[in-house]
Amino acid sequence: MNMVGNSISLAKKTRLRLTLLVGILFLSSITSLWILHEIEETNKHEAHIVNEAGKLRSLDLRVMNLLNLPPSSSDTTPELRKVQSDIKRIQIALQQAQGEAFRQLIKDLYVRSPSALNERLNSAVVEAIVFKERDTPSSEVSRLKVELESLFNELDSAVTQIESFIIDRNISTSNIITFLTLLSFLLTLLVMVCIFMPVDRALSKYARDTNRLLAIVGSVTECIKSVDKDFTLKSMNSAGLDLVGVDCISKIRGMSVLDLITPEYHEHFKDAVNRVFEGETVDLEFEIISLDGTRRWMHQMATPYRDPESGKITEMVAVTRDISKKKEHADTLAKIQRNEVTNSLSSGIAHDINNILAIVSGNQQLLSIKNKDESLSPYIEKIQSAVTRASNLTTKLLKTSKESPSKMEMVTLEELYDDLNPLLQEAITNNITLEWDNNYDIKEKINKYDLEDAILNLVLNARNAITHHGTISLRTTIENTVNQHEDYFAVTPHKASKYIKFVVKDNGIGIPRDKFEDIFLPFKTFTKTGSGLGLSMVYGFANRCGYGLSLSSKVNEGTCFSIWIPISEQSYSASTSTNISSLGFNQYTRSLNIVLVDDEVDVLSVNKKLLEDNGHSVIDFASAHDAIKYLDNAAQPVDIIITDEVMPGEIQGHDLIHRYQHSYPIILVTGFSKTKNTRGLENMILHKPFSINALLEKINTAIKTNAAA
Repeated sequence: MNMVGNSISLAKKTRLRLTLLVGILFLSSITSLWILHEIEETNKHEAHIVNEAGKLRSLDLRVMNLLNLPPSSSDTTPELRKVQSDIKRIQIALQQAQGEAFRQLIKDLYVRSPSALNERLNSAVVEAIVFKERDTPSSEVSRLKVELESLFNELDSAVTQIESFIIDRNISTSNIITFLTLLSFLLTLLVMVCIFMPVDRALSKYARDTNRLLAIVGSVTECIKSVDKDFTLKSMNSAGLDLVGVDCISKIRGMSVLDLITPEYHEHFKDAVNRVFEGETVDLEFEIISLDGTRRWMHQMATPYRDPESGKITEMVAVTRDISKKKEHADTLAKIQRNEVTNSLSSGIAHDINNILAIVSGNQQLLSIKNKDESLSPYIEKIQSAVTRASNLTTKLLKTSKESPSKMEMVTLEELYDDLNPLLQEAITNNITLEWDNNYDIKEKINKYDLEDAILNLVLNARNAITHHGTISLRTTIENTVNQHEDYFAVTPHKASKYIKFVVKDNGIGIPRDKFEDIFLPFKTFTKTGSGLGLSMVYGFANRCGYGLSLSSKVNEGTCFSIWIPISEQSYSASTSTNISSLGFNQYTRSLNIVLVDDEVDVLSVNKKLLEDNGHSVIDFASAHDAIKYLDNAAQPVDIIITDEVMPGEIQGHDLIHRYQHSYPIILVTGFSKTKNTRGLENMILHKPFSINALLEKINTAIKTNAAA
């Protein structure tokens, strides 16, 4: 813009110079014309004077002829008087001579003194008249003739001088005219040089600056466009044309920009244009649909363009950037943050529920052990059944978390579907047809753990979306690429050379596109029968394992969910770790000295009671700090430490493990799923709620493992 501004400034200066030079040329032309006019008038007058002076020569012959006539001639006197009259007229004409030099010459020759030629000539003619009237003697006439002849010789000499002066004046006038003509030509040439050289320089510079500016604008990777007050597109650079989907500005020049903007942003764009034409600089985000159908998010910074001449705002100039990827990244980050918050909330809720369930389960087990009334046994069992159901619910909540524990069990597709088939047949109602289209030629093994639950949850979600009769189809394929433009990807899979794609498709009610993100939130359901946890579990499973999760759906036509498993990540080797609990050790029968740590007093008391009823000695602490004091100065041997993970204060359960794992067997009890603090401690963890048998088995395993180490 600076270049154009400089060129415009140069053009203004050139125009001012042009105006001044044209004015000078006009004034010089007017002056030259006036001088030429005056010279022409002077020449006419002088020519008249010369003509009159020349007539004096003719008087010579007339007077001499009259004097030679006989005195009796009747025409002599009148002719002489006529000559006298002509002399007077010539005298008057000579006195009217113009021009200082010419007038001085006439005075010198004719009218300066009484002895001037005209006076002398007049006197001689008067005398000739008298001679003729009086019949003067011939001797006097002869004398007069001699005098007149001498006088006429002087007149002839005077006229010759006048003619010579006029010739010289004509030569000077010609020189003046030549000079003025040459001067006019030089002035014209100077004006042309002064005009055309700066103009040519200005135009050349303007052309260079314009071409350079166009090259710069054309090379910018962001869209630069201009729009008038009626939202009509006036110009756009090549980057903008690429975004719009055309190769030539003529194809879209004159069209309304609103035709490219999604309808929901029309009013925002109109308001932005109006504000720009009021002098503001406005930035705006909006979505466009290119002529090829591609949707893009754009960020626009718009500023007013003022006409250099009038200073009025004539257009809106805007730099528009494609922020689709940035928007996608921001949405992904927001989604991740939202899921993290949701996962954290779910884990917290599951932890608190598990603590409550641990209290309920422990007391139910005490009731079951001490109950002597058989009539109460069914009710006590119902308590345990309710605890189990609640525990399953918290397990589902934990599976929505990315930190949910993962196990490994590698199976083929055929083995996976053999295990799934009975579950799916039981879950599907009679009004729904289940179709299988599975490629059992796929030999790659996959991790069975949680994948079964994910497929089952997708089938249950499809079942709930079918209101009357419908079909659910399951299909397994091998895909070489992931086409993210065809489907909505809730989770993008890790990169791989190939993918196993599990597809669950229904012809139910479908899902509106604006609900795609919400359906993966816990407890978010759009059906009357759903719990809102199924899809959240699938999302957590895919996110945790690095799998992909996509969906496509149309309202009243159906939905298709797909799980993408990268094959390159399936080169798992069978786990060679040995589960100590499966080695067949028998439960310890001797009494153990157990240190029990838990901040939940009710959990602490019920677990202490259960252990004591099984013959063990228990020392309980409600804080890790008190337990450390005891352990560092224990008066009696300690066989095992059982500690809760999350407790008030700085010292947590995993801190006790790191402090005493080389001195004592330790069991870590938690209502959470796996966290960063418990990684690598999986063999020591016991999840709440648990039965007394599970606790005793874990104690047995921990002591045997510690002894083997």
